[in-house]
Amino acid sequence: MTVTLTYPHEYPDDSELCKRHLEALRKRLERRYGKFAGFWRLGIQKRGAFHFHLLLFVPPSFGTLSTLRCFVASAWYEVCGKVSEGHLRAGTNVERVRSWRKATSYAEKYLAREEHFPDGMETGRIWGAWNKQLLPVRWERVEVSLRDAFRIRRTYRRLARRKGMGSLRRITIFVRYENALRLLGFLGYRME
Repeated sequence: MTVTLTYPHEYPDDSELCKRHLEALRKRLERRYGKFAGFWRLGIQKRGAFHFHLLLFVPPSFGTLSTLRCFVASAWYEVCGKVSEGHLRAGTNVERVRSWRKATSYAEKYLAREEHFPDGMETGRIWGAWNKQLLPVRWERVEVSLRDAFRIRRTYRRLARRKGMGSLRRITIFVRYENALRLLGFLGYRME
C-alpha cells in the first residue's frame, strides 16, 4: 500500500511533533490490524506544511482497500487534532500497489527523493523503516572503495537526474536487487 498523509490549513511547524503524529498513526494501525512493515518519508509542501509518504507491506488481514482508506482517514484526522472536516475527506490518500515494479518506482520517486527544506529548519531524520524483519526485501551491506562509491553514486544520480550533495560515507539506495547486483558485478564486486 502507498499512503500519503497531509496536514490541514492549520499545520504544525515542528517536525518532531509531526513524527509523533506519524508514530501515533502507526500504533493505531497496529492495534487494529496487527504488525506490518513499511517505509516512511517526511517531506515538505510548497505551502510549508510537512507531509508523509509511506510504503506499507501489509498482510491480507488488513481487509479491503475502502475499509483501510476510511480507517487511515479517520485515524489521521484524530491524530492531527480534528482541525477541519475538509481534512477528514482530503488529508490522506491510500492506494494498493499492484506490482513490485510499482513499489520500487514509488520508493525511488518519493522515498529516495531529495527534499529542499528551508534554511535553518530542524528536521532530524526524514525517513525510516518500521518492523524491518517483516519487510519482503533483501538488505545488503556492501563496502566498496571510495572511487567505486563515487561511480555508484554518479550512476544512480544520473538515473534519477539528481544533483550531488552531502557526504559519501553512507548511501541508501532503493532499487531492484537484480540491478544492484548487476552494477556491483560490473565494478568487480562479488556477492556471496
